[in-house]
Amino acid sequence: MSINRSFFFNRVKTHLLGGKLLQSRADGLSAILDEWESKYANQDDRFLAYMLATAHHETDSQIKPIEEYGKGKGRSYGNKI
Repeated sequence: MSINRSFFFNRVKTHLLGGKLLQSRADGLSAILDEWESKYANQDDRFLAYMLATAHHETDSQIKPIEEYGKGKGRSYGNKI
């Protein structure tokens, strides 16, 4: 089953992103949708909704890798190589 991307992107742009869909966001969303359609299309769509919501929240609506805010707030953060 394929996702109606025209409908999807219109709704995302209108209801989540204030009417603006940057190419970088569209690329990130497309990557998620491509993976879903190629491997998980027969699964419960709520899993896709959860992934999209998590990506939206964890990337501050950018839907692309961003530097984490706070970084542990004064504590050592991550592994130093």
